[in-house]
Amino acid sequence: MNFFKNKRYWILMPPFLLTALGLFFILPEDKRGYSYVVVIAFWITYYVWNYYNLKKREEADDSSNKGLTRGIIPFLFFIILSLLWTQFEASSATSKSLLYYGVIAFFLGVASVIYEMERWRFIQQIVVHYLVMLITVFPTLLLSGIYPIDSFRDVVNVYLDFNKMGLFLFLTTYFIFKWRNRGYLKAQDE
Repeated sequence: MNFFKNKRYWILMPPFLLTALGLFFILPEDKRGYSYVVVIAFWITYYVWNYYNLKKREEADDSSNKGLTRGIIPFLFFIILSLLWTQFEASSATSKSLLYYGVIAFFLGVASVIYEMERWRFIQQIVVHYLVMLITVFPTLLLSGIYPIDSFRDVVNVYLDFNKMGLFLFLTTYFIFKWRNRGYLKAQDE
């Protein structure tokens, strides 16, 4: 298999490489060998992704598998970071936060297939995605302990932050895809 032509290789390699190098330079000298765990995790993730992709080709196109793949990859990445952080820094608060970030990334990956439902109008996709995020990500934020929740006002503040960040991410990705599609259409016309 030619790794340099494989899109999955280039999607996975930069974050895993940066994590491995970061751990190599951050960890104490006697524990730097543990940064190779990230390299092993990279190859495991890469081959599992290839396996599921081959299996997907054999089966009919199923959106749930695509969403699970998009959700599991960042979730595994955050779990590895959380475990390594616990192992070397013994900071359970940071490790717990990383684990919750992984859960949020999982929900985002799984819900990303909503925008591939061609029979739905764009406004329907937006509403369904927002409701899914409200049911999954918002409670995760409340339970994570990242935000202090001492009163109803704190819950409302988290809800407002959740909506601000959601709006920011939505507009950013919307304009990026609009810009990319415009470039793609120009290239098709030429």
